[in-house]
Amino acid sequence: MAQRGRKAAASLAVVRPITDHRPSPPEGLTEEQAAEWAAITRRLPAGYFPRECHGLLTAYCKHNSSFRMLSESVDSFRSEWLATDEGLGRYGALLALREREGRALSSLATRLRITPQSRYQPRTAGVAAADADSGRSKPWESTGSGHTEVQRRS
Repeated sequence: MAQRGRKAAASLAVVRPITDHRPSPPEGLTEEQAAEWAAITRRLPAGYFPRECHGLLTAYCKHNSSFRMLSESVDSFRSEWLATDEGLGRYGALLALREREGRALSSLATRLRITPQSRYQPRTAGVAAADADSGRSKPWESTGSGHTEVQRRS
């Protein structure tokens, strides 16, 4: 139960340690996957990923690595290889695999709440989208001449 009244100076003088513990990448991740883990955990507040989320984050890092590898394969695919049935089949398989990895990434990112949509309230996102669509500038956004649109119209 909380103490009533004024707090004693001695109780206010107690310094609680600040913990900024970020989870280390688990064993079994490749160097690229561990780098992705570290980049994500550094970007978000300490304690954002409790122990029960580590499996999802591990899966996200692995899918991200696979997605990148497949994207590199698709990007390096030469158009003349599409002239054969074998080349066309390989290209289709690569695209299908990349799409599957992309869907897995999207699903895991949503569940881990690391997507931009997870940081906005629906109402706030709607207002921001409406402002962007209207082309209106904010009063503090300068047009380059030091005057805002509102000042020029006056």
